[in-house]
Amino acid sequence: MPILCVDGAVMAGSPGGAGSGRGGSGRGQGRRPVKQGEETVTVSLRMTKSQRQKLELLGGAPFMRRKIDEADPSEFVAPAKIAETKKSSKPKN
Repeated sequence: MPILCVDGAVMAGSPGGAGSGRGGSGRGQGRRPVKQGEETVTVSLRMTKSQRQKLELLGGAPFMRRKIDEADPSEFVAPAKIAETKKSSKPKN
């Protein structure tokens, strides 16, 4: 299907398609998984600009993931809350 450009010229084919010289889709494109075989979620945190700068200096998201993995929840949360969280995260059959 021809495409009409802004300057009035007509292009054949579609953007990114075969023969357009724009490459198109390819294998291995996109973000690498954080952990192979595990689904990830996006988390939004509110912080000051200086905290954001410090987070970047410390290593950004990989730093935060490492700190979360290293943390022992029993030091911060009541045991009953931990048990409740484990129950709700179990897969349902």
